[in-house]
Amino acid sequence: MNKSTPPALPLQLPPVSSKKTVQEPVSQTSTTNETLEPENNWEWTNHVPVEQRAFMIDRIKKLTAIASAVNVPIVFYGKVIDQNNQPVEGVRVAAFYNRWSVSGLVEQRPGRMTNYFSSDGKGQFEVKGIRGSSMTIQLEKEGYELAPHSRMSFAFDPGALERYVPDLANPVVYHMWKRLGAAELEGLSFESMIPSDGQSIWIAEKSDKGSRAELPDAILKLTVNRERRMVTFADKSPYKWNFEIDMLGGGIQKTDDLFLYQAPETGYNPILTVLHEASDPNWIREQTFIFYFKTNKNKYGRGEIFVSNWENESEVYCRMSITWNPDGSRNLEPKPE
Repeated sequence: MNKSTPPALPLQLPPVSSKKTVQEPVSQTSTTNETLEPENNWEWTNHVPVEQRAFMIDRIKKLTAIASAVNVPIVFYGKVIDQNNQPVEGVRVAAFYNRWSVSGLVEQRPGRMTNYFSSDGKGQFEVKGIRGSSMTIQLEKEGYELAPHSRMSFAFDPGALERYVPDLANPVVYHMWKRLGAAELEGLSFESMIPSDGQSIWIAEKSDKGSRAELPDAILKLTVNRERRMVTFADKSPYKWNFEIDMLGGGIQKTDDLFLYQAPETGYNPILTVLHEASDPNWIREQTFIFYFKTNKNKYGRGEIFVSNWENESEVYCRMSITWNPDGSRNLEPKPE
């Protein structure tokens, strides 16, 4: 064996707790005191054979350099507004951030720590005074609800594909709904294969079963039209198809609202038709969309529908859920879970 190159030994470091470290809360203007691993105190390696000690120290220094490269200063700018675009003050912001250490690199496990911040009178907050490779935040305030699908995780590692670059002039905006009072809501869910030849499916308020025969108490009907053909997922050729929702004396309108807790008073049409032409460059074989509706008894509600052309010659798959306020109010705010 070449004595000038000592064989690699398992890197033995002092034990590291696997528990999550929670640091004391810091203010918007304060910084976090970090405990750095000692660089010059190698007494703990005295138990290692002399011929191995230099190799171990060199390896630790290299791992330390790697950790320093990915653990960069974390700076993040955010802003919180409510459903009326007004700033929300006093939102508690928990920043969970990952930081690599030499021990973590050996075990392929970053350490996770937490710091806390809050939004000011303008709804703005800043995360700073910490170092790490990535961060996930959590926003909470009593009486408020965060919009679903908000982006909460961010990468700061210089080598990350989607690295977050802080910009004070363009903070990440978060929407929170200020609760106005929950309502006793009713609803139904419908899931079935339905005909694609233009024959309608009727749905009543008290039943989640569709009927191919007209129902006297129906609140809506679904109709799908598509040329008769065997649809296969291998066949990518487009074809003409469409579907419509008829609210039967009421009204319906598509929406992109982040929150669906208050139905609009106006803007409804009796029928919503979604048409897909074969010539459409953005043609799709299935679709999901959200809508508000008003029944023929002036009950306001919200719904979601998914329609897909499956491998079937004469039917399509449909899944729909709707919720409404039975007292006629436009309030669609559910009770907290």
